[in-house]
Amino acid sequence: MSEPELLTIPQAAAILQCSERTLRRRAQLGKIEAIEIQTQGGKAWRIPKRAVISAAPSATATTPSAANDPAHAATLAKLETELSQVKAFLAGQINTREAVREDVKLALDEALTPIAAALDALRTENERLRDQIVAERAERAAERDQEPRGFWANITRSKRGHLPPDR
Repeated sequence: MSEPELLTIPQAAAILQCSERTLRRRAQLGKIEAIEIQTQGGKAWRIPKRAVISAAPSATATTPSAANDPAHAATLAKLETELSQVKAFLAGQINTREAVREDVKLALDEALTPIAAALDALRTENERLRDQIVAERAERAAERDQEPRGFWANITRSKRGHLPPDR
């Protein structure tokens, strides 16, 4: 005989339409058949599928008489109509959100274009000023090299401000 199929607490709770805590309490009190097993994380409950099926509320008991009831059919038709209206409303909301998203994207692109152009202009100006500073520094260094050197600088053949190497 094969082993019975075992369900986890969340699986069984979904079928029985109750909370996991309630199902654990029922298992501990013995109100529903359950097996406590050892797992890597500690102990866990497993519930045989047949026990869940026998404990589940029977939905088929009211179905045959409800299908023949005209009031039930009218209520069902009304609910289906309301459901289709809600679906249409939600589809419209999604389309509206997409349109708003596109409008915001276009507005941001429009607002950021002049900022990006100004940033590019600032980068260009920064590079121009950097080149100008480098040229001015080179010019000043050349002028300094051509200035007459002091007595000791001529003797030691050192540049201005530099010490001669140790011998």
